[in-house]
Amino acid sequence: MAANMRRKYDKYWGNAENINPFLFLAIVVDPRYKLKYLKYLFETIYEAEIVAKIVVKVEQVLQRLFTSYNAMNGNKDDKVSKSDSLVPTCDLKQSNRSRLLANYLQQRQMVVDDQMNDVERYLLDDPVNPLTPSFDILLWWKDNSSRYKIMSLIAKDILAIPVSTVASESAFSTSGRILDSFRSSLSPKMVEALVCTQNWMKGNHEGIQMREYLDEIQAYDFLEQENKVDLKATSPKP
Repeated sequence: MAANMRRKYDKYWGNAENINPFLFLAIVVDPRYKLKYLKYLFETIYEAEIVAKIVVKVEQVLQRLFTSYNAMNGNKDDKVSKSDSLVPTCDLKQSNRSRLLANYLQQRQMVVDDQMNDVERYLLDDPVNPLTPSFDILLWWKDNSSRYKIMSLIAKDILAIPVSTVASESAFSTSGRILDSFRSSLSPKMVEALVCTQNWMKGNHEGIQMREYLDEIQAYDFLEQENKVDLKATSPKP
């Protein structure tokens, strides 16, 4: 069992560069952690060279996703609107010096945001406090969908991907995969019965002519019995 568990581990986690990057993207799209926390976790496990390769790979996958989603949504301009990143306007009572400084900061922020897409802006913005109680990640993306229009679509699809544990759990099974005559296949008659039942359940629930179906079943049973008799007659005697 230990050898089997090791093979499972090597298959999915042995080579860090072969791990499915969508597992990492699920952490990146969490506004409490983002890419910096993912990099920190990698640094506790892998060497610096491997960490750099994984981080670059995750960034590239995220950028490709952004390009694909941006094209699907027909957005030629993926920049944030200037009103989303403006610093509040200075009060008239402020001094000229404070007003000039505020205008400068406002203009600089506008230039920085205009040069970044959703991914770059999201990764650069400050993360949410990881200790926030009862944090709802889906609600956060819904509230911030106007600022990260494309990233919110990517996050919604990534967070909806179910993670299967069947392969790893099977390594702990002492009985292995049991396939007998009852579990490996279904007889044609049972398949037909299941398909018919499914069609009836999805139908318009009108009255079923039971007599017609009973006659048909009896005909099938009669043919099956004749087939068995013919097989017995033609089989060689011991």
